[in-house]
Amino acid sequence: MNRPNAPDWAALCLVVFSQDDNLRFLARSTFRQAGVREILSTSVAADAPALMAHEPALVIIDLDVDPAQALAFLDRVRNGPGKNTPAVVLFKIEDRPHLAMAKMLGIEAEQAKPISSADLLNKARLTILCPTRMQAERAAPEKPRLRLGPEAVAAQPKPPPIPAVGEADDQTRVDMVRERLAKLGIQPRPAAAPKVVPRAFDFDSQQARVDAVKAQLADMNARSAAAAQPAKPPAKAKFDPLDGTEKPKPSGKFEDDGPPAAAPKPAAERLEIAPPKPRPKNEKAKAEWQDAVVEAGHESRTGADVAALDVTAIVTAHIEWLKTHGAQGKRAQFEGQDLAGADLSRTVLASAGFKNAELSDATLAESRLDGADLRFATLGATDCSGAIMAVAQLRHADLRLANLEGCNLRGADLSGARLGGARLAGANLDGAILVETDLSDTDLSKVENLRQSQLDKARPDRTTLVPPGLWVRMKDEE
Repeated sequence: MNRPNAPDWAALCLVVFSQDDNLRFLARSTFRQAGVREILSTSVAADAPALMAHEPALVIIDLDVDPAQALAFLDRVRNGPGKNTPAVVLFKIEDRPHLAMAKMLGIEAEQAKPISSADLLNKARLTILCPTRMQAERAAPEKPRLRLGPEAVAAQPKPPPIPAVGEADDQTRVDMVRERLAKLGIQPRPAAAPKVVPRAFDFDSQQARVDAVKAQLADMNARSAAAAQPAKPPAKAKFDPLDGTEKPKPSGKFEDDGPPAAAPKPAAERLEIAPPKPRPKNEKAKAEWQDAVVEAGHESRTGADVAALDVTAIVTAHIEWLKTHGAQGKRAQFEGQDLAGADLSRTVLASAGFKNAELSDATLAESRLDGADLRFATLGATDCSGAIMAVAQLRHADLRLANLEGCNLRGADLSGARLGGARLAGANLDGAILVETDLSDTDLSKVENLRQSQLDKARPDRTTLVPPGLWVRMKDEE
């Protein structure tokens, strides 16, 4: 019997664990182009039981950044419903001791980094078609020990029992993995050099750069104004026999008695360089959106957790957490909170947690929400205009009647989300995942970077409007 050369990607679900955002994006892009039905990614070991409930065909685990977290994720997989799920481990040369620990827990394949899209797809294909558990590396034989009698064996202290999945929190399980590594003689990998903070989060120097640009523009304006003034003719000189130089002839008048200064040139003739002004908001479009929300019968309200919400303190601690890569500050967590009607506009909440949060009627305009966790969140009639939500997790989020005009949704995961009645003019959907996304009564005619392959995986209806050159493929017509 001949085995197929490639699995049925359209019927499979894959899980990716990595604390490297670039690798998770690479994996999602690679398998999305291959036609994989669902790609779930995370960087938290505690998410293993929830992800394994989707019955994935393959688990890809990256040992880079924090091997203990990756091994804790694999430990949760092997001690839960995914004990027989094939697993591929990505590692660097310095991660070989941790790779030995991964083989003891149970993996089917390994792949050295750096890795390309073709290598990742080929390794996943071979592992799914031929899953074979790798043998753990055997340790060196120990010296023979003195045999003990039954009484001496019974007197030996027993190791503490390993708690089952769900009985220990995430940090406890990570500590257990590190203890196992220490018993095996595997030393922790030295901490890598701190990464360079991306330019987007260099908040301290933003105002200094703006002031420098303003000063440069002011200097250029001053030079332009000086160049526009007519030059005064030099005074007629007279030869002085005492020193042999020419001196100007005295006019006999004070300076105030001279002719009036030349009138400045009209503004149209002068070169004026003004600092860039902020782009005016489209108040007309916003008013039309608000009228549509009222016509739809939506009633706004204020959440129970809004009164006690200290936005300034939370955002300040979150920015410190971002700048120090978690060493200082505190990550903003709003999981399960009722923040309906809250004003979070122009805030920096990248990678914040909003899972199951109630954000109806909230204002998130021009906010930084890239990489934020908004799974199962409710954003009905929420103003997200101009917000940056790239690579955000919006699976099964309710975005009906939301204002997403000019929103950056590049690489965002909108699987299972509902977008009925949302305003999406100018929204960037480059690489966004639209698997089973509800697009009924949705106007996509003015979105940017939308592809036919994305539409084919969504759930549109006959009221869905798409950009020119694309078409709506109804499920019942296939």
